[in-house]
Amino acid sequence: MRLALALIAAALAPTLRAQAAPKVEVDVQLRRLRDCPANEPAAQAELFGERLTAARASLAAALQPVSLVGPDVRVALLEPGVAARARAVTDCGEHLQGLGVFSVPRRACVLTTANGADDEQLWRAANHALAQVLVRGLLPDADDAALGYGWLPTGLAHRCALLAGDRVDTFAVRGSVLAPVVFWGGDPWRAAGELLRRDQLPDLADLLRTASHDYDLGQHVLSFALVEWLLADLAPTTHDGDANRPGALASLVARAADGAPCATALPEVVGADLATITQRLHRHVRQRSGIDGPRRSTPTTHHRPHPHAAVFVYTREPIRPRHRKVVAAALRQRHAAHTSGWQRVDRKPRLAVGPVNRRAGFWHQDELVKNIPRTWPMVAVFEYTSAGRPQAQLDCFRRVRGRRGDDGWMLDPGVGFVAHHNAQFVTAHDDRLSYLAVPDTPTGSHVGGSEFVHRGRVRWADGTRAAIGVWTLLEAPKTRTTERWHAVQTPLVDWFVSDRSRSLGARELRAVADLERELSPWGTDRVFRFPEIPAGLLVAGGKP
Repeated sequence: MRLALALIAAALAPTLRAQAAPKVEVDVQLRRLRDCPANEPAAQAELFGERLTAARASLAAALQPVSLVGPDVRVALLEPGVAARARAVTDCGEHLQGLGVFSVPRRACVLTTANGADDEQLWRAANHALAQVLVRGLLPDADDAALGYGWLPTGLAHRCALLAGDRVDTFAVRGSVLAPVVFWGGDPWRAAGELLRRDQLPDLADLLRTASHDYDLGQHVLSFALVEWLLADLAPTTHDGDANRPGALASLVARAADGAPCATALPEVVGADLATITQRLHRHVRQRSGIDGPRRSTPTTHHRPHPHAAVFVYTREPIRPRHRKVVAAALRQRHAAHTSGWQRVDRKPRLAVGPVNRRAGFWHQDELVKNIPRTWPMVAVFEYTSAGRPQAQLDCFRRVRGRRGDDGWMLDPGVGFVAHHNAQFVTAHDDRLSYLAVPDTPTGSHVGGSEFVHRGRVRWADGTRAAIGVWTLLEAPKTRTTERWHAVQTPLVDWFVSDRSRSLGARELRAVADLERELSPWGTDRVFRFPEIPAGLLVAGGKP
């Protein structure tokens, strides 16, 4: 049963922009939801609509008098593999990965991770997604590392997630809501206080220089604390004649819309430099957390700030607009350079990403070599800041599915790796970013029987470097159609959880020891170690 419930939130106080508030459409397609007060889809849609209206009202109050204007937002609660998944992808206009997605057209789609999901967990994820979409609709489209406002939607999203309970376990990386990760019991104030006492609370200047997709758990906590401090200590004046003066967050949104860097706008709005702001923020954290013990003598560094860098692995349409040309070029280059698996359409290969379970073929250019049972063409895109004379590489690894350990990764392909990749990689540039794309077309038992890692590495001329990746599992049950096929993707980062407990979850983070060989699945204590890359792999640069 499907119910689309359109909810129009109450009108705000006088606004800076006199435009209509967006509608929030809730699309429920769940067979069961654990511990939910409502059992039927219609009742669940109504319940989640009420909850998301409350989340939107909380945001409106925090940003008053800025109006949460923008296109209507759709929040879809779906089970993996349901028929509506393809429609949700199309409607959102963005690629669905993991639990959910925040899309370029300012829509949201949130998915359950498995049948019988937990009501409170999904509620937090839905509130988090809605806040991200609404707040990002007020900010410029540029990557948030360029202006430094990534903490604003991040902190407000965590604030809204707390409406569903007393803890935070919802995080987002590159537009995907991740599986639950509890940090210091999910209490952001306790986490902030403990990090401050240990001298591990991230640096505020680093936060403003880091893209939100690259935040570690500590930077998520700092984003929340900064938002709450600005709301608590810098509320707008409300005496007669000044009732509509915007608060600090609203003022920062206006500065962001004008293109002002946060490193400049934040001191102007607060009336203090970053060092003084940091002192005041730390004082507020001590008061709210109730933790004011001695500091650890030797701080632990767990995050390396760097310019923008991100890896995207496309296993289905649609493709992000900025990546469409380089993805299409990579597919053509792969077809020209290597024998590959594609769908057979009218005796010709169809060069496109996406799973193929019928009429698959192994092609040498346009010549059909043999029919094969299945194939899944995909393309990895590594994007990074063009400025600073970057040198970038995109590496591919594979191993047999289901290994318990974190080793066993092999070069993909294992024989002729350098020549194989040099023959197929494609580069592109725009006015801000450079792109490096590498395709792959796993066939037969590798579709569902192998797991893949695509790792991007870049070093800029000043010595700054970044390493980031995506770990992909292709879920391909043996069905006639690909309706229930889907990809499960996990970001790989340069830090890991070095200490956790049963009651508090993750408690401490640490950088991986070898950035050239190691990465960790986001928010875990696992560390993948990869083989050394042979000499001769071509290096991509920045914009010519």
